[in-house]
Amino acid sequence: MNEELKNFMDELWGAEGKLVDTPLGQGKIEEVRTMGGVDFSVRVKIPDTDGSTLFSGLKLFEFKSQ
Repeated sequence: MNEELKNFMDELWGAEGKLVDTPLGQGKIEEVRTMGGVDFSVRVKIPDTDGSTLFSGLKLFEFKSQ
């Protein structure tokens, strides 16, 4: 795992309540849970959508890196 990814995942782990950019727009992180390997499941509430959307931490990192 490269250092940039490690730092992103470390910050993501304690990020409940913070805003994050996603492929669907910016939203508020509601929950972060562990998944297999080095990934997280991140539940994000995006304004003007029903409920929450689940994202992989690795997918959020890829989106941020674009």
